[in-house]
Amino acid sequence: MEHRDLFNLDWVIKDLVKTRKALVVLGCSFAQGKAAYDPELVKEHRPRRREHWGDCDYLDHEFTPEQLADLSERYNVPVREGKLDTKLMTVNNSFGSVICRDHLEGWTPVILATEGRGNFSNVDRLNWLPIDWKNLDAVKVIWQITDHVRTDIFTGTINDNHWVEYSGMYYETIWPFDVKEVDEFSRGYNRKLRTHCPEDEVLEKWFATNFLRLFSNVNNWCKAHYADLIMFDGFCDSYDKNRMIKLFANEMCDSMVLKRFVDGLPWHKKLKLNGHNTFFDMCMAEETAYEYMLENKHNMWEFVEIPEEKITCDWIMPCGHPSAQGHKLLADYLARDFL
Repeated sequence: MEHRDLFNLDWVIKDLVKTRKALVVLGCSFAQGKAAYDPELVKEHRPRRREHWGDCDYLDHEFTPEQLADLSERYNVPVREGKLDTKLMTVNNSFGSVICRDHLEGWTPVILATEGRGNFSNVDRLNWLPIDWKNLDAVKVIWQITDHVRTDIFTGTINDNHWVEYSGMYYETIWPFDVKEVDEFSRGYNRKLRTHCPEDEVLEKWFATNFLRLFSNVNNWCKAHYADLIMFDGFCDSYDKNRMIKLFANEMCDSMVLKRFVDGLPWHKKLKLNGHNTFFDMCMAEETAYEYMLENKHNMWEFVEIPEEKITCDWIMPCGHPSAQGHKLLADYLARDFL
């Protein structure tokens, strides 16, 4: 299969000149397609979870030069420094790319998603990328909400004309990279913070405020560009209107401004995926083997604690990211019912 260079800004702009229709995808490594390897490759050589549970790849596989040459030819992936470079394979298997390939013929996928950095940076790109949005005939936006509601500040650095670098390290945030604990915070490991401070009301309101700001930014951009918006929770439950009203009850009693702001956001744009709260839950509804292992099926964090050798799930890879089959399930559902 030919892999479109969806990480290359020149390719995207040139394709938009031809199609004049953009499907914009906002999100984290989920929307980027991390671990969405071709199903045939997974059956032939299952990727391994590395030391960091969020990584599941082929970097630890000891392929012979002959095997690498064969896999490179059959799966159309380059070999770099003796390893398979699968980044174009996986982004082409992401749900946004699959929607344009299988359902929205003549649309260009604009995948604004980045591993390990979250959504704030990707929303900022809507404003600074040199794409002439106003001259397009149609724009649709799909926002895959991550529970990592972080406040990274994107500097706009472009590395070799690739605005998304797979390593996720080619742009800076307000947090210094040389301080390990702060770097982990900047990467959005909210799970760690919530583990340390699970009942911290101030911390919870900080996360919620970040989400409201982000939601407002996405909504305003879509209105300004006459873009259709839909959104869904990826790994975990995030926020809904009732949760916000409950969380900020005291503040809303003191001022109606906040209540009117929350009421005015288009919460109806947030989808239930085939009746499920999250994509992860929708996928796990297709499974039976893992139900006894998971206390909360809306949450991926327990899934990644399962020993890798016990995982044979077709929809979620051992790192917790969707497989190509999971992305196809999501793409078909969104295209059928909402696009």
